[in-house]
Amino acid sequence: MDGIPDSISDSEQARIGIGAKTELRPLAVPAIALGIALTLAALISLPWLPHWAAEGGPLLVYAALVLHLAIAAGLIRWGLDILLTERRNR
Repeated sequence: MDGIPDSISDSEQARIGIGAKTELRPLAVPAIALGIALTLAALISLPWLPHWAAEGGPLLVYAALVLHLAIAAGLIRWGLDILLTERRNR
């Protein structure tokens, strides 16, 4: 195919972010493990949520729970994205 380079230069790879995911690969599994641990911690604390909401206010407690679970889901998604991207590029 004419006009298509055989390889991408380092500066072009940096511009489009190809190298970034491979550099962060060692953090993927710990991120998934931390996300799962945060999710389990939230599930374990569910019986105490009504008591905490009564003491500290339901808006604050349930907003903190949503934020906690969003961070856990983000870590799991990010770690899986790194691992799946690496597997696809093999």
